[in-house]
Amino acid sequence: MVTPITEPMTIDDFEAFVSRPENQDRFFELVNGNVVSRENTEEMSVIACTIGTALSSFASPEKLGRTVLYVWYRSVNDLHNVRQPDVAFTRAERLQPIVTRGAATQLPDIAVEVQSPDDSLPRMREKAAWLIAHGVQLVWIALPRKRLVEVYRADGSADILTAEDTLDAGDTLPGFSVNVASLFEE
Repeated sequence: MVTPITEPMTIDDFEAFVSRPENQDRFFELVNGNVVSRENTEEMSVIACTIGTALSSFASPEKLGRTVLYVWYRSVNDLHNVRQPDVAFTRAERLQPIVTRGAATQLPDIAVEVQSPDDSLPRMREKAAWLIAHGVQLVWIALPRKRLVEVYRADGSADILTAEDTLDAGDTLPGFSVNVASLFEE
């Protein structure tokens, strides 16, 4: 017996899927045509808000850009991926009108992922690679249980920062910095 080949889900299929009433309060991404569910916890949400607040507090007074939480992004050339960083920052000179429905087609300059209990590090690193490959300049992966932040840059360089280190945004957001330990304290 031949198993029928299932076509990968497209962005249109994904948007129809997530708009169903039973999926309204859940977090999903479309990864290579497959729907992936994420468990968001209070811990990861607090850390995401802490990072988002730090970015916004730095950038907003000078109108340097926009910080958002839990927004879907897609690449116009990729019909099978919709990714949702926990925090994203886009510089002012690249801002487009706010998307009111569906995924934004312009990826941010900075994307932040906070590890939840069901996130594997290889899966998070694959997501970081996808984001970088599609135009994100800087990806931070926050690992609460280890109190570390992995930093990935568009130039291919990477760092692992400990609680004693300072996280900065380099040329992507000059002048921004935050102590890594402060990201993991409520």
